[in-house]
Amino acid sequence: MDVDVCLVSVRRFGVLKRTVKSFQRFVFPHFNIANVFVNIDPFLGSAADEQRMIELLKTHFPQATIRRPDRPGFCEAVRWTWQQAQSPYILHMEDDWLAHEAITSRKAEPLFTEDVIKVAFMNASFSWNGRDRFSVKRRRHKFLGIPYARSVENRFGTSPGLWRTDAAQKIAAMMNTDLDPEKQMKRHHNAQLFDFLKRYRCAYLFGQNRPEIISDIGRKWLAEQGIRKFVKDGRSWWETA
Repeated sequence: MDVDVCLVSVRRFGVLKRTVKSFQRFVFPHFNIANVFVNIDPFLGSAADEQRMIELLKTHFPQATIRRPDRPGFCEAVRWTWQQAQSPYILHMEDDWLAHEAITSRKAEPLFTEDVIKVAFMNASFSWNGRDRFSVKRRRHKFLGIPYARSVENRFGTSPGLWRTDAAQKIAAMMNTDLDPEKQMKRHHNAQLFDFLKRYRCAYLFGQNRPEIISDIGRKWLAEQGIRKFVKDGRSWWETA
């Protein structure tokens, strides 16, 4: 598969180094990487940390285009990287995930069908029920407290995975940069985007030895720094205790 790597990051050299090392071992060699687009937000860390990150990335990807905005913006970072992509697929990454086993074109490409626009790398944050092959949310509808119907919504997110570039760029164009990019893919926060995504599905890519093929190291790092993430009305922000 021809892919462009789209990576969003903040100033955390040690975290990024672990992520890149694991993807270099288990992911990057199994794809034809044409371009690399990176956004490093000026959040946490220092300018020196940022420079070390750039040097690390350029060591692995001399062709990388790296954006360093004046102020942090998670949604703007996602949108910018996706809009730069040129290959048929995007390998979307965040700076704080570890890969645990080989993620290959052979495993991922067959999961893309006419209505599957993302292949998500299975991880514990999905709270997988052990049955579903696609990312969904089951809803129970009630009237006067009495259940009368059930429905299933297709769910998407910004954890690492592969996207069809044409779909990702349409999504990017609909994003409201005042909102969290993942939260606005859900009901109520961005109606235009939600209506678009209803037509498509997100397939899971499972591990061979266990379902989870990647794991989040960012939450633990933030907790150790005394930093908490808050979400309200589709917006997200981080505060130091």
